[in-house]
Amino acid sequence: MIRPVQLIRLMQINFVLMRYAINRPVLAKQSWWLRALSYLNPLSFLKQEGSRGESIRLALESLGPIFVKFGQMLSTRQDLLPADIAEELSKLQQESKETAGGTVWERFAVSCGDRGAGKSHAGAL
Repeated sequence: MIRPVQLIRLMQINFVLMRYAINRPVLAKQSWWLRALSYLNPLSFLKQEGSRGESIRLALESLGPIFVKFGQMLSTRQDLLPADIAEELSKLQQESKETAGGTVWERFAVSCGDRGAGKSHAGAL
């Protein structure tokens, strides 16, 4: 059974795919009624600026850090991707944005509290 939180996240992911017009290439190999249904999406008629690689990169950035990490990992395998997509995904390695809660080290320091990073316990020799 799908929990409501999972359903909401699935709807968010679907919205981002439609927003950046990534749903059409995915649906191109599916049945005709799914393709026809994608044309009912009002976001599909917005003028798309940029290449398909740029829209994939922007979609991954808007979906969150896990998807950005997936894009970074995928960008290292340039033999699997077309040149334009590989070039755009390599920008995820160089130009990654800071997360909403700060950097990883700032989050780690906050979670450790007064103990601080690297001082989580007192050791004895």
